[in-house]
Amino acid sequence: RKELGMIAAFHPNVLVVQTASAFQGHFMKNVMEFLNYNASPALLDTYTSCMSEHGIADDAGNRQARLAVESRMYPIFVHDPRKGDTLAERFSLDGNPDIGKDWTMTSIQYVDDDGNTQLKEIPFTPADFGLHEGRFKKHYRPAKGEAETVPIDEFIKLNEEERYGKAPFIWSTDDDKKLIKLIVSPAIVDLTEERLRNWRMLEYLSGLHIDRMSEEHVRELEEWREKYQ
Repeated sequence: RKELGMIAAFHPNVLVVQTASAFQGHFMKNVMEFLNYNASPALLDTYTSCMSEHGIADDAGNRQARLAVESRMYPIFVHDPRKGDTLAERFSLDGNPDIGKDWTMTSIQYVDDDGNTQLKEIPFTPADFGLHEGRFKKHYRPAKGEAETVPIDEFIKLNEEERYGKAPFIWSTDDDKKLIKLIVSPAIVDLTEERLRNWRMLEYLSGLHIDRMSEEHVRELEEWREKYQ
C-alpha cells in the first residue's frame, strides 16, 4: 500500500482530507474546507471501490466504503496545518468509529441447530472486510480438520512460536445461514497486522497515548514525529 494521505501530510503545510462519501457529515464538511483552502497545497483522498477489480456493484459502493472505514482498512482523517504547531493539534480522527480501540464490533446473523435466528458479535477486522470483495476470495477456505483454530484478532497477538500449529479464522455463514469458520491465508494475516499498525499510528499522531503498542512500534512512531517536525 501507498498511503497517499500520510505521504502528503508529512510535506510542509499540506492540508489533507482523507474521507469517504458514505460518511456524509465528514465528507461534506471537509470537502468544503478543501475547496475553499488556498494557503498551500491540499489533497483530497476519498475511498472509491472498483466494480471490475473489487467485485463491487455500482449501487453498493457507499456500503463498501462504510465497511472499509469501520474495519480500519481505510481510516478517515484530516491533517490541517492551520490548527496548531504540533501533530496532535493538526491530526483529527473525528468520524471514525470507536477511536481508542483496535476494532469496532459488528454482528453476524445466523441460524442455530434448532432453526432459531441468532446474533453473534465479533470484532470487525480487515480480514472480515476482505470477505466482501471478489479480489480476496482465494484467501478464504472453510475450516476442515485443523487441530486448533484461533480468531484472527487473537491470532495476530501471538508471537511466531505461539502461532505454530494454529490456524487463524473469521466467522461467517454458509448458504443455509449456518455459522462456519473460514480459515484465512497468511496474506490476510499480514494485511490485518499492517492495517492495525496503521490505525494505531494515526491514533498516536492525533495525540492518543496507545498503551497497547509495542516498544518497537513506539520508537518507529517517534521517528515519524521527528521527521515531521
